[in-house]
Amino acid sequence: MVKGGSKKRVVEIMLLFAIFVVLLLLIYFVVYEDIFLIFTEECRDSDCFNKNLAGCKRARFINEEPEATWIETIKGKAEGACEVEVELAVVKEGKIDLRTIEGEKMLCYQPLNAVSFPGQDLTKCTGKLKEGMQDLIIKKMHSYILENLGQINEELSKVL
Repeated sequence: MVKGGSKKRVVEIMLLFAIFVVLLLLIYFVVYEDIFLIFTEECRDSDCFNKNLAGCKRARFINEEPEATWIETIKGKAEGACEVEVELAVVKEGKIDLRTIEGEKMLCYQPLNAVSFPGQDLTKCTGKLKEGMQDLIIKKMHSYILENLGQINEELSKVL
């Protein structure tokens, strides 16, 4: 028969063991999986952002291009890829039609360990910014075809 004092001691040891296991799991997820990590590094240059993108570590970079300001935020790993949010923050110069998608965002899914401009391949992105960019591309192609219809017709006649 187990005495009351020794039963209490066994419960205390099991409780300490359970707390120890939970702490080890918590440390593992914070250090290796970034599950509970809320910190997002603010990158001042593309080298910092690309380093974080290669490891899919949370980071944010305000990319100041001559024609626009892009905000790129690495969200973390999702579905076997690195999820990156891209926002067209401000259109500085260029075509006025870009202003229609100013402030819009899209989520892009980069291959893990790959470093390239998020949004370079629109097939890996979803969101209003992607849709707006595709609309603008289609409108530009349509205008180009209409402006050059005679030349296109001549070239097609040569082929046939």
